Amino acid sequence: MPIKDSNVDGSLVQGWVSDYTIDSLASSFVKTSPYDFWIQPASVPASSPFKLDTTDLSIFFPGISTKYGIGLPMSMKININKMGGF
Repeated sequence: MPIKDSNVDGSLVQGWVSDYTIDSLASSFVKTSPYDFWIQPASVPASSPFKLDTTDLSIFFPGISTKYGIGLPMSMKININKMGGF
């Protein structure tokens, strides 16, 4: 914990949040409330420069548009089962 600042009013409360605290909170949240959901192509705003299709996702998955076709919509499942290293 940082040293108490003697220039600050003594009636105030001092607190400290460490990276261990954040890691513990994130880990506990994921263990008790798994974060699991789908993102559908229709949920991406039309104004977004990125579309949820094989063409735009080929940036992250090279060759996907070659194998499945150019510009096909894709759904993504997000499943976060571990968090840490903050």
